[in-house]
Amino acid sequence: MKQTRRDFLKFSATAAISPFLMPALSFAADPGFSDYKALVCIFLKGGNDSVNMILPIVTTGEAGYDNYQTIRSNMAVANNDLSGLINAFINDSSGNVNLGTQANNPYSTNGVAYTPMTECYVKGMYKRPTAGIGINGLMPELAQLMTQNKLATVLNMGSLVQPVTRTTIKNNSAILPTMLFAHNHQQRVMQTGIANNLNSAGWAGRLFDAWSGVNNGSYLGMNTSFSGNNRMLIGNDTIPLVMDIKPQGYSSFSDDQRAIAASLGNQTRTNLFRKLYGDFVSDSTEIPKHLKIIWANSRTFNSTDSYGQPLFSVPKRTSQTGIEKNLPGSKSGSDNLSLIKRLEAVTKLIDHGKQSGLKRQIFFVEHTGYDTHSNQINGHSLLLRELSLAMHKFQTAVDEMGMTDEVTTFNMSDFGRSIGHNGAGTDHAWGGHYFVMGGAVNGNQSYGTMPSLNLEGTQDYGRKGRLIPEIATDQYLATLTKWFGADDALQAQLFPNLANFATKDLGFMSS
Repeated sequence: MKQTRRDFLKFSATAAISPFLMPALSFAADPGFSDYKALVCIFLKGGNDSVNMILPIVTTGEAGYDNYQTIRSNMAVANNDLSGLINAFINDSSGNVNLGTQANNPYSTNGVAYTPMTECYVKGMYKRPTAGIGINGLMPELAQLMTQNKLATVLNMGSLVQPVTRTTIKNNSAILPTMLFAHNHQQRVMQTGIANNLNSAGWAGRLFDAWSGVNNGSYLGMNTSFSGNNRMLIGNDTIPLVMDIKPQGYSSFSDDQRAIAASLGNQTRTNLFRKLYGDFVSDSTEIPKHLKIIWANSRTFNSTDSYGQPLFSVPKRTSQTGIEKNLPGSKSGSDNLSLIKRLEAVTKLIDHGKQSGLKRQIFFVEHTGYDTHSNQINGHSLLLRELSLAMHKFQTAVDEMGMTDEVTTFNMSDFGRSIGHNGAGTDHAWGGHYFVMGGAVNGNQSYGTMPSLNLEGTQDYGRKGRLIPEIATDQYLATLTKWFGADDALQAQLFPNLANFATKDLGFMSS
């Protein structure tokens, strides 16, 4: 039987990544979507201490602030309510959050910015009574998005094979995820969507295996990473586009070398291995050329960021005004904060994707540094401040592009961190809290419940305050992919453990 190029590519891909194999998904290659949608995953690599990012506002009880403050002691965020200050950030003419005026800056006293960042980290929170939570005071932009119904929180979510309790764990009747508390294994679990299968291909990759014709064979494909290779985007047949924040290509090639590379892709061959090699060479030279054209013709945003600066401008350490001088960056002020610039790059491909007729795209970006065993107050504070700035900048850009309801941004992480601490940091744990952002999000609400924070309490895996999740990653991803267009049958194959949970749709996405 004659072997087609697709047959060969499938053979080559499966031979290279055979440990990832899952049963083939038997769904329509082109689901026939008439609209555009994008999912953007911001992966908080290292295990985010979400207990100090999203906080309880109820005072008493096991899940209350008083209990949290007692256990966290010197690492606790203060119970000061900063919510009234959010309205002071609104620029009357643009509606944008504006932290540019020191008098309106919650991190300042008499116009002088607090330094170091640690003081800001523990200063207070923005209390959202409708959501039943507070947001760390270093994240006013996200608190503002809450008030605009563009942000929701998902509480105590983590990798699960089935619902478990402290009792079932203690009596060994619970089926637990593979290799709990280990970074690399739990990153795999989050990216495969299957808590007891480290070797599966990624959930986003397998999704597009089922929808292989959704973007009409575009060279952009369907999955794009701005943070290197990762399992989430790789399918049994699907290979993601992996790139830097700017197209690279072979800039040092001479004209003769470019001509040779082009000829390799244009030659007709009967030998499939040679043809595949020629296609790879051709793609590696041609795709960057197309991407450079996209970058050269990308839009200029008129909106400003939360400091009133150009939208994707990057705060530098050398800045002497406002809290931005404490953000991570080059001491010379010359380098870029990677998350902000990566999300700017995502806007270029989202804008081009919709304009060129693509129907579905998924993007992956990492925000690193969350493994906070020590120096947490100082290090974690910088990360939360940058995350809030970057997410707000990105949502502002999405709004300006007129794609508010078409792009949904969500957080994932290896795992949460322990409620208990060593005085300077926290340990690897399990359940954690997450943000979901976009116009299609049923915002200003929390999904799930604030857990008991007692050490050795009803929701502690052991004695350190490792929260046992009540919401499974499967439910979280199923809610997102349902909005994205995956039906029940496809979700059952993407997330085989979803059947173990009574609720399949958490409700944080509009229909």
